[in-house]
Amino acid sequence: MKLLNEEEFTEYIKSNHQFVLTNDSSSLSSEISSRCDFCQKDAYLKIGSRWHERTYRKDNLPIFATFFIQCPSCKRQSFIQLVVLSRLQESENGSRYVFDYYKLFNLPSQESQFETKDIPAEYRLLKKTVLEAKYALQHSQYMSATIMFRRALQILVKDILGAKGRTLYKELEWLKDNVNALQINLTDVFHDNSSLIRQVGNQGAHPDKDEELQEFSEEDANAVHDLFLLLVNEVFVLPAKIKAMKMELAERRKLK
Repeated sequence: MKLLNEEEFTEYIKSNHQFVLTNDSSSLSSEISSRCDFCQKDAYLKIGSRWHERTYRKDNLPIFATFFIQCPSCKRQSFIQLVVLSRLQESENGSRYVFDYYKLFNLPSQESQFETKDIPAEYRLLKKTVLEAKYALQHSQYMSATIMFRRALQILVKDILGAKGRTLYKELEWLKDNVNALQINLTDVFHDNSSLIRQVGNQGAHPDKDEELQEFSEEDANAVHDLFLLLVNEVFVLPAKIKAMKMELAERRKLK
């Protein structure tokens, strides 16, 4: 067990956990401007309840806060555990203490199925991999999340679409010139997004010589997440909708 003094603890939190907000008091408004971890939409998240907890009031132990929040877009509810770091801020009107909130972890109030709801149940490995990628993303492990989404891409391409090749690059190239196992039309957008996810995922799996590319930001991981959901939509959602629409039209027009 490594012992950390107050300064080391503060540096550890800043380096390893996602910054959420700064507030000038221990109370917050009933809504905060943020981005939902589940539907990935910018929204004013509603805070249902919150409290601070300190073991002893006269020691130097950090303050912890728990938010119970709800997204107005997807109605998703979640508990977020945070650590609160106080600091003295200088201004023209004098100095005052402000409170910086850093997310330790996110505990959903129910199992998250947002990323996997459109993936058919028989593709269990793909579902499991996507959920692990999302778990890493929620816990601010952006490099790990990116690598896991690349793994999910390879499962989608090789195991589901039936691409041939010894590498993911060759499998993606195969899909451009051959009929896939699901016999669906893959657009240029699919190929472009797949290639980008592969390349960014490779940067996570194989450290780049450029030091600026050795770190992954929240924006990087969220972008890979969104691109992968577009692939899921093209492979599973659109073909099913088009098939259903054609069948309904044929039935209404009494066509064989």
